[in-house]
Amino acid sequence: MKFLFALILLIATTLAQAAVYTQYSFFYYTDTDNNQDFKYSTMRNSLMLGAELSKDLNMVLGWNAMMWDRKYTPSSGSQNVPLSMTELGPRLIYFWGDERIFYNSLVWNPYAKGKRTVSGTSEDISGYSILASAGFAFKITKTFRGGFAINYHTLKISEKTVGTTTTKLTESYNTLYPSVEFSYLFK
Repeated sequence: MKFLFALILLIATTLAQAAVYTQYSFFYYTDTDNNQDFKYSTMRNSLMLGAELSKDLNMVLGWNAMMWDRKYTPSSGSQNVPLSMTELGPRLIYFWGDERIFYNSLVWNPYAKGKRTVSGTSEDISGYSILASAGFAFKITKTFRGGFAINYHTLKISEKTVGTTTTKLTESYNTLYPSVEFSYLFK
């Protein structure tokens, strides 16, 4: 994975004599229902390091690292149902127009590994994920931007391991969520 990232960054920077682009995004949500007696929370973080691919600075290719978790606590006395994931893969961003305010982004994470608890049993899970985003970023300074995005994330679980037993799966987690994003362009 590290070699693939280094190769993508090297090719992109060499061919385009590109600027280096970095972006951080996050989302936090919590919900408590006293009537049904449950709590739910999720935290998502994403960090991207890439290079501009076009002279007009409208396309960025780079490496994306996502770390997220969620916890669902059902009624009193029941066990927590946590899920924690790390996902790594390439990301492509396309900015619309000369001002680079609106953009679309696509991430493919062939590396998606984490832990979850199901019925009190801890499982190591792995698979892949895809993230599609549409957002806008406004200038704070010449090279620093802040903005918001709407994201659709799908995680496909292909196997789980409990102890020494590995089982093939076809499960998925799908999420539509907003995020706050900050980016910096090194020219």
